[in-house]
Amino acid sequence: MLPPALLPLALSVTEPERRALITPILGERGRWLAAQDPAFAWGRSQDADLEELRRRLFEEATDTRLHALRAIRRHDAAMGLSLLKDLWAQETADHRARLIAALDEGLSMADEPFLELCLDDRAPQVGRAAAQRLHRMPHSRLGMRMRGRAEDLLRYKPAGQGRIARLLSGAASLLLVPPDEYSRMLSRDGVSEPGELGLGPPAWWAAQILACVPPSRWTQRHNLSAEALLNLLKPDDFAAAEGLSRATLNHQEGAWALPLWRWWRQHEHHPALSRGRAAHWREELLRVMPPAELEALVIELLQAHAAQDTNVLAAALAATPKPWSERLGRLWLMALKESLAELETRRELPGLLWWELHLHDAALGLPASLLTEAEVRLSDRFVGRRWRLMLNQFQDTIRRRRALHQELP
Repeated sequence: MLPPALLPLALSVTEPERRALITPILGERGRWLAAQDPAFAWGRSQDADLEELRRRLFEEATDTRLHALRAIRRHDAAMGLSLLKDLWAQETADHRARLIAALDEGLSMADEPFLELCLDDRAPQVGRAAAQRLHRMPHSRLGMRMRGRAEDLLRYKPAGQGRIARLLSGAASLLLVPPDEYSRMLSRDGVSEPGELGLGPPAWWAAQILACVPPSRWTQRHNLSAEALLNLLKPDDFAAAEGLSRATLNHQEGAWALPLWRWWRQHEHHPALSRGRAAHWREELLRVMPPAELEALVIELLQAHAAQDTNVLAAALAATPKPWSERLGRLWLMALKESLAELETRRELPGLLWWELHLHDAALGLPASLLTEAEVRLSDRFVGRRWRLMLNQFQDTIRRRRALHQELP
């Protein structure tokens, strides 16, 4: 529920889309306040705003209708799906494809029958839009078809039992074997045909198929951890790593995020890897990494003096939930003060760009318990003029936060 201090501001909004979002979190106090002022009357009931949103669905331009449908879905997913079906026959193919995006709000198996039918729409863009949603639904009919395909393609071979058996059969391995051909059913299920991201067409088909299956399927099937399975991949099996990384994001499986992050970092300089792909996945996987593992990774990078690796550490810190823990905050401040000591006699410092990228984030991320320690005093010998300007901004933010905490403890 909204804090009491925010209720007057929340009840002052005028857009139906925003009102539809706010109403469920007004609470009893908010509804009482809405009854005291005619201007806030909408807060007593959402029905009037839902009527306005319905009107927009049938009378306004496509962008407005998409926003209205999203707002309705956030309030009542079943109502939103029903209204989309009512609109369907009168819409052009491009508009149908765009309106399907509204189902991202509250997407569930209740939407699956409609989306499965959309796969057979005469307009390919509609089928692709439907497939993109079904790719995130492992228990959908499409999801089960993809799982069957992926189980044929991702092949695990265990090591033999005993020394002689191991000599005869070799070490354990995990290999992604691409499909032999592109079929109409693959196209229907949203697998694009041309190769992308430096992958040839068959490898790209395999990566897209693998992306539809929750990675936990492989840990359960082979009784191995994510780390153990990834250690079995060949260093150049980028199609498997691409598919597993996409699957980790599609299905929000945080247990695979850190092992995949480490795999991409380990192989980022492989000559066959498409430029920038490892950096892309190192950043994307941070979004689903469990907070405790993400913080441990940042601490590991700080302790390893990875400020030299500007983008890696900056991206990890940017993704770390705020406020930071006290341990992380202390380590960050220690690293900052060490750098400032070096800059007293030098105009530049390796890794300076990292500090430039992150001083503002740190000013907001440091925990309240460390705000006093975050006061940095620069000596007259300090020669980094650009740094002095940035640090002054950092200090201003820290002082404002301290004042705020003193007023509102």
